[in-house]
Amino acid sequence: MANALGQRELLKLDAASIEYRVPPPGAKAIGGQLQMNSSFPGLQLEYSTDGSTWLVWDGTNPPAAATIGFVRSTSADGSRSSRVTRVE
Repeated sequence: MANALGQRELLKLDAASIEYRVPPPGAKAIGGQLQMNSSFPGLQLEYSTDGSTWLVWDGTNPPAAATIGFVRSTSADGSRSSRVTRVE
């Protein structure tokens, strides 16, 4: 169900210009590296060291958690983002 919502239905809402809340990602340091997940597959996960420059997190080469300060999720079309969460 969450997969269908994240992969298809949110795109339909974006296309219809219907606003919705983008949930923030879950994030924590495991073995000194940043690990993230989302409640809806299809949302883009991003991280930042300063809160203004955002990089896409793809999970294949996680950055060192000590350098990461903030995380967020963005909609599939990139038009909206979740609240910014500080990683400690």
